[in-house]
This record gives sequence, C-alpha cells and structure tokens, in this order.
Amino acid sequence: MILGKLVESGCTEDELRLWSSYFEDRWACMESVNGNVVWKRVERGCPQGSIGGPTLWNLCMNELLWSLEERGWKFAAFADDLTLVVEARTRAELMVNVRQSMSGVYEWGKKYGVEVSDQKTVMVQLKGSLDFGRDPMVRVQVEEQVRRIRVVDEMKLLGICMGEGMNVRPHIMSLREKVTNVVGKMKRVLRKDWRVKRKVWKVWIKGLFEAIVMYGPKCLGKINGTSMRERS
Repeated sequence: MILGKLVESGCTEDELRLWSSYFEDRWACMESVNGNVVWKRVERGCPQGSIGGPTLWNLCMNELLWSLEERGWKFAAFADDLTLVVEARTRAELMVNVRQSMSGVYEWGKKYGVEVSDQKTVMVQLKGSLDFGRDPMVRVQVEEQVRRIRVVDEMKLLGICMGEGMNVRPHIMSLREKVTNVVGKMKRVLRKDWRVKRKVWKVWIKGLFEAIVMYGPKCLGKINGTSMRERS
C-alpha cells in the first residue's frame, strides 16, 4: 500500500527497491534488566527519529487531508495531530456532520494501521451553546464497531488549552500552575547554601520563565482580539 504511494510520488526503481527492503523482515529487540533479550516482529510504524519516517507519514497523511478537502471539511494538521472544524446550526445537524467527517478519519486509520485514540479524540464547542444532555458523547459507527467521541469543556491542542467559546482562561490557568511549580523548585535551588551565582540563576530564570509564558502568545492574542470584537 505504502509502496504504491511511493510509486505515485515518482520513486525510481532503485529507490523503490531500497524502500521494499526496508519494509521486509523487520524486527525490534529489547533487553530487560536481568539481561533477557526479547525480539518482536515489527509490522507497522517507524523507529523514533528515523530519517524516512516523516516522509512515509506525509505520504499516508496526505491521502486523508486531500479526502477531507474534497468533501469540503475544514481542518488543520500538524504532524500526527488533526483538528476538524465542523459547522452546524442544530445539534442534530452537528451530530450528522461529525459522524460523516470522523468516519473518513477512522476508515483511513484502519487502512494504514493507524490507531485513532478514543482517549485523545474529543469535541469542544468553539461557538454557540448546544445542549448535549446527560450523555455528552458522539457515537460513530465504523463497520461493526462503535467509536465514541467525548464532548468536553476544554481541550489541549499543540500546547494551547482552550475552553468552550474559544475561552483561553484554561491556558492562562495552566501557565499559572506551571510558573508556580517552577518558582517552588527554583526557591529550593537558589538557597544560600547552594551558592549559585547571580549571573547563573538569571539565565535559569530567563530561560525557564520565558519558555513557559511566551508559548503561543500570537495565537492567544488573535483569539482574544476576535472575542473582544465579537462582544463589542
């Protein structure tokens, strides 16, 4: 299947033979603490940090993205994270649209052996206030299996926490918790008996706090600006 994608992408015969060899007779081993070595046949996936892994993933992922675009669904993708923006005027219409869009994702995952995590797949309302009742769940029928998508109050996407109505308060509170945690740890390190020089702890503080607080400010600014304009 992936070899077919490589042919479509314009691989030469020599390159195709190299990829074919890569997919044949793949094994991984792990050594336990007591010295026992366990071997297991690898039938899917690529080694962490591999050079060819991203290329192979893009070939497979592109098929899903083209399919979603052809059907008119709005989406954003980064690596193996996919966000679908589904629009509807009523709860019933929303359910139908979610099932139609996600069924394509599940079918693609089954085709390529990619497991779509039920735990990580969630749905949050970015606009409006539809009532999902006591069972905030969307059920998607995939052949004989029923997949469940939880409706949540907030979600985390690429490190940005967002609540219903594109509320960024969850992200601010998450930043506050992280900073408080770092401050507590820094206090223990910066005691006099540790004898850390002023120049050193300034670099530590700047590196830690700037990395935490300045993550995603442009995105948050756009969201907050849009919300302010809509309220005014």
